[in-house]
Amino acid sequence: MVQIAKRSTRDYSLDVLKKMDSTDELRIENKKNDRFLIIRKNGDDFILKEVGYSNSTTAVRGNDIKKALSEALEREFPRSNFLKVKLRKIQRTDLKIYGR
Repeated sequence: MVQIAKRSTRDYSLDVLKKMDSTDELRIENKKNDRFLIIRKNGDDFILKEVGYSNSTTAVRGNDIKKALSEALEREFPRSNFLKVKLRKIQRTDLKIYGR
């Protein structure tokens, strides 16, 4: 887990997404852990899940992830100054939950 400034979160997350495997997920959350984003890789595309203000799941093309991530960060974390970023491996039990 890394705690970084909100203005740097998008660029840091994009660097991590480039190196991610299909068995990884990136989680961005606020200090209280009541709002978060989960980004999973699906081939060349990404699945962006928002939990908090807007509960939605969106499939995003690989070249559109920068814009989608920026919009999601502003929508979910309007007053946050620092965000926590976690990268974790998806376990086999989690794959059943995600429907893989």
